[in-house]
Amino acid sequence: MVTQLACADCSRLFPTKIGLSQHRRHAHPTQHNADKLSRVKYSGARWSQQESQSLLRLANNLYPSCETQTALFARLERYVPGRSAISIKTRLRVRNWQAQRDESSSGGPDQTIGQITAYSSEADDYSVWFKQTVDCAVSLLESQCENSVGPSGSKRCSFSNKI
Repeated sequence: MVTQLACADCSRLFPTKIGLSQHRRHAHPTQHNADKLSRVKYSGARWSQQESQSLLRLANNLYPSCETQTALFARLERYVPGRSAISIKTRLRVRNWQAQRDESSSGGPDQTIGQITAYSSEADDYSVWFKQTVDCAVSLLESQCENSVGPSGSKRCSFSNKI
């Protein structure tokens, strides 16, 4: 007795798995593709540049107090939410981390990587720089306008530094 496989979409019977799969692929492509997508395992989150830099600083700070690198990875796992010791080990390897003491790093081992990232955020530095640049540009343009008078004796331009 040969076991028949039934199509879940139309109840048609097929003697082989391949036959059923080919039928579903051609007769019910939308459902077939949705089923395939539901079986795909997506990888975890990617490391941002800031997370990587913070991880390097934490690794350099914690390394002297750990007997082995394995102990370091396990300890780092407590400070990096959502990352496994293997993920941390791989990221340090990708970043060519060398065991050394970094005296200039900020953030002690009692902080999570999210807190350190918040303190050393390059985005904040950029926004301060951008605001200062815009303010300077607006000041220069306004001073040019003050020196420039139209035919009726009024200013020819007006600027606002609100962005």
